[in-house]
Amino acid sequence: MDGLPAEVLRYILREATLIRDGFTYPTEVDTQEQEKHALLCITEAMRIKCTISLVSKRFHALGDEFLLEILHIGQQKHIPALLSILRQRNENGVVRGWWCRRLIVNLRQHDIKWGHGKASLWGLIPSCPRLEDLRCFLFHSVPRMRHRRRLDLYRVTVVLCQTIATTLGRSLRYLHFGDHVEISAQLATCLLPHLKVLEVCRFDRLVAPNPALDDIRPRWRFRKTKYMEDDPPIDEAVAEEYHAVTEMARWSDAAQAVTLPALRIFKANTFFADFGDWQMPNLHEVIVGFSLDCTDEETLPIMRKALVPHAAHISRLTFEGGGGGSLWVILGMLPHLDEMRFQFQCVDFTDVLKRPHMRLTSFVIILERPDMEDLPAALSNIRENVAGGLLPTLKTITLEGSKEIGSGMVVEAQQEFVGLGISVTMTYA
Repeated sequence: MDGLPAEVLRYILREATLIRDGFTYPTEVDTQEQEKHALLCITEAMRIKCTISLVSKRFHALGDEFLLEILHIGQQKHIPALLSILRQRNENGVVRGWWCRRLIVNLRQHDIKWGHGKASLWGLIPSCPRLEDLRCFLFHSVPRMRHRRRLDLYRVTVVLCQTIATTLGRSLRYLHFGDHVEISAQLATCLLPHLKVLEVCRFDRLVAPNPALDDIRPRWRFRKTKYMEDDPPIDEAVAEEYHAVTEMARWSDAAQAVTLPALRIFKANTFFADFGDWQMPNLHEVIVGFSLDCTDEETLPIMRKALVPHAAHISRLTFEGGGGGSLWVILGMLPHLDEMRFQFQCVDFTDVLKRPHMRLTSFVIILERPDMEDLPAALSNIRENVAGGLLPTLKTITLEGSKEIGSGMVVEAQQEFVGLGISVTMTYA
């Protein structure tokens, strides 16, 4: 082995440590079970990498490139030790964090010190200057016996966005802020123009002002909301780094047009009309939602302004929350849509399409138990559009829900649609 050229040995190490089987990290991690498989893959790959690293000094030196390429952090207390490793330099002066490509911060604890993290994610971003994939999920946990009565949120700051922009602007391809990490639409609009190669952007909790209301704060499912913002760090070493990052993080005060040439997928749980002004020639999938403040009459104009300018590119739409109005009006806005996925309660099954939709092949309908009463009428409305020649390319209708949803209704729907050449299937969450 020691006689092999470095490039051959590197190829062997790459093949031995690669996470296979189409490795993906889940986009929803509100329960630990959802990320269990991904963590097993990461842990097994790390075990192999550590074993190879112990073979010889040459293996250790070459394997360093792969050892830290994927980092998953589940406890804040582990970050200081990790930072010391990431900042170690090799004989060429390159820090070990240079090789880190994917950083997943998924903290579930009651004492997350966000004052330490809201400038640079606890120093992790400057320590990993070539990140391609950054995902941040923060959950303020409560004792098991207590009932959660409020929504605890961690606010994304201007300095954190400036740190991401200045450090990762040329490398970041995937950005995801989870459901308890809130970012404003204004701040997102300032950040995104700096991320030149961004391909996927998911904001699970984006705040966009409702033009119909004086109050810019949205109304979420919980009546009470608390922002988990502790005092600035008092530890001298941490405080020095905090202020250093704050001084270095800057961007121009001049407004920039949002141009994202590589963006393919965008999610915002509260959508906004200004999205229609962004330049995204490769956009093909959008995940939209609205707060409880928005009525059907308000959401449809917002969606029209936001999505119609990109209608020629959007082939997949997911509707995740809030009222969206008529299903057929939404479809009429997006003539190139191939697949539409939506929660049953988010749309109205009334009327019919005004003109045939020549691209749609698939509906995915997310059901809850109370929806079963209204489902037959909704399927009948879809069947009316199919029979009228308004959905000539529709091939599948997938119903997603729990096992509480009866199979008898599904069988009946399958029998009704089979004569129209459409497959109806049920998948269980």
